[in-house]
Amino acid sequence: MAKNSPYISQQLIAQELRPALAQLPSTSLSTRNLPKVRNAIRQATQLQLGNVPAELLEVDCQSIRLPSDFGGPDIPALMYTPKNRGTNLPVALHFHGGGYILGEPGVNDTQNRTLAKTLGCVVVSVAYRLAPEHPYPSALQDGLSALNWLHSNAQCLAIDPSRIALIGESAGAGLAAAIALHSRGSLPHPVKHLLLDAPMLDDRSQHLSVSHPYCGEYSWTAQNNHFAWRAYLAAEPGGESAPEGAVPARETDLSGMPATFLIVGALDLFLNENLVFGNRLIQCGVPVELHVIPGAFHAYGIAGPEAPQVKQTHALKYQALTRAWQ
Repeated sequence: MAKNSPYISQQLIAQELRPALAQLPSTSLSTRNLPKVRNAIRQATQLQLGNVPAELLEVDCQSIRLPSDFGGPDIPALMYTPKNRGTNLPVALHFHGGGYILGEPGVNDTQNRTLAKTLGCVVVSVAYRLAPEHPYPSALQDGLSALNWLHSNAQCLAIDPSRIALIGESAGAGLAAAIALHSRGSLPHPVKHLLLDAPMLDDRSQHLSVSHPYCGEYSWTAQNNHFAWRAYLAAEPGGESAPEGAVPARETDLSGMPATFLIVGALDLFLNENLVFGNRLIQCGVPVELHVIPGAFHAYGIAGPEAPQVKQTHALKYQALTRAWQ
C-alpha cells in the first residue's frame, strides 16, 4: 500500500480518471460491514438492470440456473444472446469481480450486453458462491460446472464449444485463470482464450507490491485484499502454502494454458503480480498479450465509457476476442 503523499500520488493518476476518485469506495472491509456493502452493490445493480439503454435492448438477457457437478446447489447465471442470432456462436464465460466476497453478474450488465451485441457472441455470467460463507473451492467448483455445462449443451444452445473464452475482472479474472488451470486436458475442446482484466492472482500481493510505492492506494487496497484472501482461503494469506489450486500464481507449471490477454492499470495493487504471471506464461510458451494502462487505478472503468482509458480497454478486449474467435 502506498505510503506517499496523496497529493503526489494523485498527480500520477491520468487526468481523465481523476474525477472518478470521488466515486471510489473508501470502506475498509470487515465481517461487520460486509452485508451492508453487498446490499449497496445489490441496490445499484437493480437500478442498472432497470435502466437498460435502448440500443442494448437488442440483446436478450435470460436468468438461468446451472447444475453443479460437485453436489452443490444450482448456480444462478445471466445469459446474454444477440437477437436475430445465428448458430455456432462463440461464447464468453464471464466472472464478475469483488474479491471473491462481493458482487453479482448484474454489475456487468451493460458491459456484457455491449460485448454480446458488438461481437455477436453469447455471454454467460456466473453468480458463483461468495466467501466467507462459501470459501474455496466453492467458487472454482461453480465455474468449472458452468464451463462443463456449456460443453454438454453446446448443440441445443447453438454455440461453438471450440470457441469458449473465459473472461473476468479482478477476482473474477483470477477465478477464470484458476478454471483454465484446472481444466487443462479435461475438456472435449480446450478453452480458446483467457481474457483477464486486473486479475487477483496471488495471496502474497503485499510482498510483491513493496517495490511499487504507489500501487494499491485507491479503490482496492492491501487491507481489503488481505481481508478478501483471508475469507476465500479460510486461512491466513501470504504464508508458505495455500490450499492446492486456490491461488493461480502459486501454480508451478503454467504450460498448456490458453492464449491470454492481460490488462492492468499502472497504479493497481495487482500490477506486479500480473506482470510476473504474464512473464511466467510467456516462459511456458503461452501466447500472451499484456497491456499496462498509464495512470490507471484498480477498477478505473468506474470513470465511465467515455474516458479514453476505458475506451481503449474495451477496444483492446474486443480486438483480442475477435482474433481468438476467427
